[in-house]
Amino acid sequence: MTTVPLAELNERAWARAKEEPAEALAIARDAESEARRVGDETEMGNALRTIGACHLELGEKAAAYRVLDDAIAALEGTAGVEQARTETYRLLARVCFLQQEFEQALRHVNEALKESRDVADAEVKAAVLNDAGMLHSHLGSYEQGLEYLLASLRLLEKHGGSPAGGPLNNIGNLYMVQGDAGRALEFFGRARVSFEAKGTQREKIIALANVGRALEELGQLDRALEIHEQCLRKVREANDTMYLAPTLTKYAVVLGKLGRTEEALACFGEALVHLDSNEGSFADETVHSLAELHLDIGQPEKAERLYRRALADAQATGSHQTGANACLGLAKALEALGRWREALECFRHYHEMDRQLARQLFSQQSQALLLQGELEQSSRERQLLRESNRQLSAAYEELRELHRALEEKSAELQRLSREDPLTKLFNRRELENRLREELNRLQRFGGKPFSVVMCDIDDFKVINDRHSHVVGDEILVHFSGILRGNTREIDVAARVGGEEFVLLLPETDLDEAHLVAEKVRVAVEAFPWNEVRRAVEVTLSVGVTTAATDDDVPTLLQRADENLYRAKRMGKNAVCCGPEPARRPVSSLG
Repeated sequence: MTTVPLAELNERAWARAKEEPAEALAIARDAESEARRVGDETEMGNALRTIGACHLELGEKAAAYRVLDDAIAALEGTAGVEQARTETYRLLARVCFLQQEFEQALRHVNEALKESRDVADAEVKAAVLNDAGMLHSHLGSYEQGLEYLLASLRLLEKHGGSPAGGPLNNIGNLYMVQGDAGRALEFFGRARVSFEAKGTQREKIIALANVGRALEELGQLDRALEIHEQCLRKVREANDTMYLAPTLTKYAVVLGKLGRTEEALACFGEALVHLDSNEGSFADETVHSLAELHLDIGQPEKAERLYRRALADAQATGSHQTGANACLGLAKALEALGRWREALECFRHYHEMDRQLARQLFSQQSQALLLQGELEQSSRERQLLRESNRQLSAAYEELRELHRALEEKSAELQRLSREDPLTKLFNRRELENRLREELNRLQRFGGKPFSVVMCDIDDFKVINDRHSHVVGDEILVHFSGILRGNTREIDVAARVGGEEFVLLLPETDLDEAHLVAEKVRVAVEAFPWNEVRRAVEVTLSVGVTTAATDDDVPTLLQRADENLYRAKRMGKNAVCCGPEPARRPVSSLG
């Protein structure tokens, strides 16, 4: 162990975390080990904060979040470490932002804002304000977001010596959302100058890429391509795995617009491979952009698959904006395929209206707030501006009410897209989304496994042929009620075929799942089916399996299906959940 004082060791690691994360990580781990040995909770918290920052710079977001959470616990309740807690909450927010968990990120930023009140360092205060502005903007609160960004910019300009690239860059992003690429380019250019003077390599790359985005929007495609080529070269030289996929995507988009389709598809392919093999961020940007290219070159069927992937990812992460964009793109793809009823025309109208209202509102609010920044020395003018903001707030409330009504319509459409219309259970697509979520949880965090129960109504075709499809549908509806009545609120019940149903049982091992399956089988056997139609008898064959960490959705469902057909071969009305057929208990009916 080094003889360097513990506090100095932590300071050295923190100073190198952004530019030399691998080296800083080794130093911080030494500091953590020493802090644990001597029982210094404060320095242990500082070391954990740096370890988390290094993991984040190296693109290891899950590891970063766990360590940063431990850092907060170590620093909690200790006086004089407000700055360390502020920086730790900022890092937690950054992890959540990269994982598109924007609301959770905002909660961490709010904690950072509280802590920063007692921090003397103006640069740290400004960084927190910048983070808050960026996150509020992503959540659609453009007025509040711009207020934070302008406050950050003013603080940095007042104290000097610190790069103002962060807020300048994010103000440029707000102008891009508003559709004013000319003003966006102005702010992106200022951000680039600031970062070139004093900024990390990644900040320089991001600023340069944003200049390319604005040039592309302005139709200056050759210049934009040159900029994105520079960015891609710098990302590869820095081996920056976190930003490789989005950089490839921006380059591919411009190639596509220039008609260099094969090169664009190759870049998109590399980006997708990187996203699939790494803990990459910004997957929605790559998927949406590639889908748009497929639409442009007359391949709507490929675009449809990509938009459905984007929609599933958005539903899994709860990203409403990404989901809205995916729904709109999916509607265009389905329209190009001539599948009019599936095009969800009303949802596209909703999104177009929502975007128009958001841009109109943002234009009013941003202009008022920019004026506030320019005239802050005049008390009288500030008072007039506050009055203008009050009027804007009243208008915003009216627009927000309309937006709420439109969101309700959107939510209803999303519900219909997840639900089986007859039984009101989830459909196959929603089941697969939930299975992917549970597999991700199991693979990332371990713990108690989950189980899958696949059910098939025995001889259902015979029932339909003998008694009519109307009776068959009534049996399916009653069976869905039996599933709901014999499962927990956290369990997922889905109809995946004509008479085939699947239960997803979180936190449930094989023995527990077997009991649930047997309970459902007995309930079906005991149900008074003769009240539905005389002489109707309904039984159930069931296959049960438990997830393993190396499973994917197809292999998990296939294993449950194989056990189901083993139950069929046992003579039906049985549960099979292992290598050997499970012995069926004697029915309560005798």
